[in-house]
Formats: sequence, structure tokens, C-alpha cells
Amino acid sequence: HLIMAFPAPDMYSPDREPMKVLETSLNGLGGTLMVELREKRKLAYTTYSIYKPGLGVGGIQFYISNESTKTGTALDGMTTVLRDLVDNGLSEEEVDAAKRLAVGQYRIFSQTLAPKTMQAASNLVNDRAVNYQEP
Repeated sequence: HLIMAFPAPDMYSPDREPMKVLETSLNGLGGTLMVELREKRKLAYTTYSIYKPGLGVGGIQFYISNESTKTGTALDGMTTVLRDLVDNGLSEEEVDAAKRLAVGQYRIFSQTLAPKTMQAASNLVNDRAVNYQEP
């Protein structure tokens, strides 16, 4: 198991939403990490990314599980994929697809009382208005 972690925008940053789009684009069976590292390069059992905006600073993690004999190659592959993202960004099509997916996931997640309660508690703790408007 390999995890790369980096500082990321906090919860009040205007870059928070673009980071969520990046996270969404990287995740899932059709996500960049899975396609590049598992399907094309055969380096991973599974991959994912997690963006957690925090107070003052956030973090983003990139994860890959792989055969122990492929650890060095898997690390090089993940580094290459992330370097390509830094250098070239996401295409307009990737951004649009990730936005649609993120909104859909949010709507599904928000259908029960538990996530609404967590959002309200988070808003109160972080001195935000409880009345959140969906994008």
C-alpha cells in the first residue's frame, strides 16, 4: 500500500471546489488513477484519492495497493500520473464529467438525515450559515 499526501486548500479557500472536481476525476473505475495505473499499466489492485479541506489547511491523499514486487514501479507510475496532472491539468471534458459526477454523488449522499445533520453541525462549528444552497 502506498499513500502520497500533500497540503491542499482549506475549507474556506475558493480552490476547494476545484479540488473536489480533481478528486472526483481521479476516483472510481473510470477515474484517471484506476485507468492509468490498473488498466493500462497493470500496477494496482485499487486506487483512490481523498481531499479533506480542514481549518487553516487541508490535505489530499493518493492511494494505490499493489503487489509488493511492483512497489517501486507503482510509485513511479503514480508520480508520473500526478506530474502529468500538474503539468497539463484536466481536459474540459474531464472537468465537466467530474462536475456532473460530484453533483450526483452529493445529491445521493444528501438524501438521508445523517449527512444533513453532519452538514448542519459542521456549519455551526465552522461559523457558517446552516442554509446551504446546492450548486
